[in-house]
Amino acid sequence: MGILRNPIGLFQDFLANCFYHYGLIICRRPRLFTLGPLILTILFSFGILNMRIEDDLRFLYSPEHSLSRVEYQVHKQFSGDSKNNSFVSITIQTNSEDKNLLKKDIAQKLIQLNKYVLEKMEMQVDGKTINFGKEVCSRMKQCELSNTIATIFLDTFWSEKLRKDPRIRIEYPTMKFFDNKFFLPTHFYGVKTGGPLGIQYIDMVHFIYQIPAYNEVGGRVFFFKSLETELLISCPLAAH
Repeated sequence: MGILRNPIGLFQDFLANCFYHYGLIICRRPRLFTLGPLILTILFSFGILNMRIEDDLRFLYSPEHSLSRVEYQVHKQFSGDSKNNSFVSITIQTNSEDKNLLKKDIAQKLIQLNKYVLEKMEMQVDGKTINFGKEVCSRMKQCELSNTIATIFLDTFWSEKLRKDPRIRIEYPTMKFFDNKFFLPTHFYGVKTGGPLGIQYIDMVHFIYQIPAYNEVGGRVFFFKSLETELLISCPLAAH
């Protein structure tokens, strides 16, 4: 009856007995238990030579024989694509005491920055210097149109002529631009409405780029390295 009253204590005694005898074995063969794990660690560490990084979401999350993989293989044969496209986003804030990005001079710098990325920015890929806009971004229409909504808004907001056009109306969180309707919070955060122009404060600007693969190499890392210097030089902004 005593055993049934305290089954946990019986199990603890069993574990204590096992570890006691295990300790005796280690004490009798100290070299084996010291050198053995070290040798095994060295042998198994050679596996790092076969390590590869896999960030293809289709490979990681879809079943091996799934229909999506079959369709993608067919797509690759016709389009030449060999890797998933990447989305790169940068959040831009000012380093000055006045955190408001809704200023005409800053708006022009943001427009110039986006134009620089899409037309002039160069990337180092496998030791080769390439133009991001001409050799990478041109492979995908969505990339060429990156941040069009943001640049249209910034251009329109500071243009008296465009603001007077009845076909253009800014009513945050949306903007009507002729026959198009844009959702502004995709690119602008920390917005405070009010004032004569309807919006008086923007805390952060969000630029998004959909980047196609280049020669089976994803462009995310190369893109960030190339853009970092330009952000620091072109304007007093901080990008994350």
